[in-house]
Amino acid sequence: DNQFSGFSIQYFTGGTLSDNAANNNGDDGFFFFTFDGGTMSGNTATSNDDAGFGAGDFYGGTISSNAFTSNNDGFVVGTVGGGTITGNTLTNNYEHGFYVTGDFNGGTISDNTSTSNGKDGFYVYTFNNGTISDNEASDNLHGFYLFDVNGGTTSNNTSNENHLGGFWFGDIS
Repeated sequence: DNQFSGFSIQYFTGGTLSDNAANNNGDDGFFFFTFDGGTMSGNTATSNDDAGFGAGDFYGGTISSNAFTSNNDGFVVGTVGGGTITGNTLTNNYEHGFYVTGDFNGGTISDNTSTSNGKDGFYVYTFNNGTISDNEASDNLHGFYLFDVNGGTTSNNTSNENHLGGFWFGDIS
């Protein structure tokens, strides 16, 4: 119930952030200018006016087993350049469950579940390198929406009962 973010960290380069709740905030539940190491796990972010999790850049570390529910976006990051995002649940967010607004240049997004979001379960603007695997998207507008694909690997993802399509790829080069 803060005017801005529940947790706001400029540079997260190590350590552990676990078992916290960030709910009903005027901005993001958890916000990081740069996430470049360490572990974030077992946290919940619910009913935040912006994202449950927001970061300018994600370059390394692990984000696992968190729940992002009923936020504007569940998980939004500008650039992904490494690290692992796994085992998170993104449910009933107003726009996207998982949203990369810029470049995905490396790292792994795996074993996440994105359900009943207003737009896309998983949206990546530019997919250059890295892995998106073993994720599940259901009851979203699109399950997986990769706008500009220049490389990387997508495998073993499941898309069920999404309104406009399971997998949508824009330009593939």
